[in-house]
Amino acid sequence: MTEEGLELEQQLNHLNKPFIKSIQNKDGRFYDCVHLYKQTALDHPNLLKHKIQMRPTSLPKGFSTSSGGSSHVKPSEIEQLEGKGCPIGTVPIKRITKEDLIRTRSLSNVHPLTVGSPGAHVSHFFLSVLFGRHLFTKTIGDFAYFGAQAVIVTNNPMLYSNTQSSETMISVSNGVPNELNSIDVGWTVNPTLYGDNKTRLYTRWTIDGYRNTGCYNTMCPGFVQTSSNITLDATFWPTSTYNGHQFGSKFSVFLDNSTRNWWFAVDDNLVGYWPGSIFTCLYSFASTIVWGGATRSPVGLIYKPEMGSGHFPSEGFRKASFFKQLQLIPLDEGYVFRDLRGTQEIEQVTDKPNCYGVGGITDFEDGKYSFYFGGPGGICGY
Repeated sequence: MTEEGLELEQQLNHLNKPFIKSIQNKDGRFYDCVHLYKQTALDHPNLLKHKIQMRPTSLPKGFSTSSGGSSHVKPSEIEQLEGKGCPIGTVPIKRITKEDLIRTRSLSNVHPLTVGSPGAHVSHFFLSVLFGRHLFTKTIGDFAYFGAQAVIVTNNPMLYSNTQSSETMISVSNGVPNELNSIDVGWTVNPTLYGDNKTRLYTRWTIDGYRNTGCYNTMCPGFVQTSSNITLDATFWPTSTYNGHQFGSKFSVFLDNSTRNWWFAVDDNLVGYWPGSIFTCLYSFASTIVWGGATRSPVGLIYKPEMGSGHFPSEGFRKASFFKQLQLIPLDEGYVFRDLRGTQEIEQVTDKPNCYGVGGITDFEDGKYSFYFGGPGGICGY
C-alpha cells in the first residue's frame, strides 16, 4: 500500500466509528448507528469528559417548530432515515469513504463570507456593531446576540462545474478575523462535499477563521449529534421552482444560556449542538449575524454558479430566492426570539452586483422582516 493509501486508511479508521446498526438510504449512502459516546465529536481534546446534553435546558420563547408554511410558502421536507432511524442511544453518522476524503481535500479553508476571497462571492444581510469588523474587544452590550432563525426558501442552483458550490446560510460569529469563532447552518449544492448536485443540509464551524480548526458537518470532532433520524447531509425535497411553488424550512441556531452549548434545529428537529467548551469568543455570545448566500468557484473558471434561485431580487416572489421571518435573540431582552428592528444597524453586502444581489427588508406576507437575494452568476470577474 502506498504512503497516501495508508494515510487514507488511518483517516477512515479514525472517522468511521464502531456501530450498532447500519442503514442504507435511497441514494445508496450508508449511515452507521454509532453509540452517543462513541461519535467523532468526543475525540475533541476539550470534550474527552463531556456529558452529552440530549435537549436544551430550555427553549427560547418564540422558538417555532413551524417551517413557516403558508399559502405562499410550503414546507420543504427534510430527508429522514428509513424506518424509525437509529436505535435509542445511538446517532446516525454517514460512513466516510476514500472517495469522500479524496474529494474533500480540495475544500477551501477560507470562509466563503470573507469578502475578497479568491473565487468566493456573497450577497447577504450583515447585522452587528461597527458592521462586524472588529468585535472581539467589545464588552457585552446592546450588540450581543444569543441566537438567530429564519425561514429559508430551498432552491437547487445550477453549477457550471463539479468543483463549484452554492450555499444559503445563517451565520453567527464573534472575534477578529484570525480568531474568528463562527457557526454556519443552511443548505448547499456542493459536489465536492457530497458527491452530487442535490440540495443538502450542511453545517460548518471554526474557532480561528478556518486557519487550523473547524470543518463541515462531522468531518472533524466538534458537533455533537443528538437526533436519531436526521443527518447533516440530508436532502431537501421538493425545492422551489421558477414562477411555481415555493418551499422552505425554518433554520434556528441558539445558545443554551445555562450550558453555553450552541443548538441547531431545522423545523421541529433538534439535530444537535456545538459544545461551548470548543469555543473562545463564541462561548458567551455572538456579535455578528449574517443571513444570505455565497458561492465558490476555483480561480480560472470564467462562469460563476447561480446563487439561490438563480434570479435577481428585483424579480420578486416566485422568481427570486428569499429569507422570511428574520429573528434574533438580543441580550437583556429575555431569552426570546424577536423580530429585527429598524434601529439596528444592518449592512447589505454584494461583492459582484452584476452577478448577484440582495434586496431591502420587506414585509413579506406574515413574514414581517424578509428579503430577496441571489442571482444568475455567469461572468463576474475574479
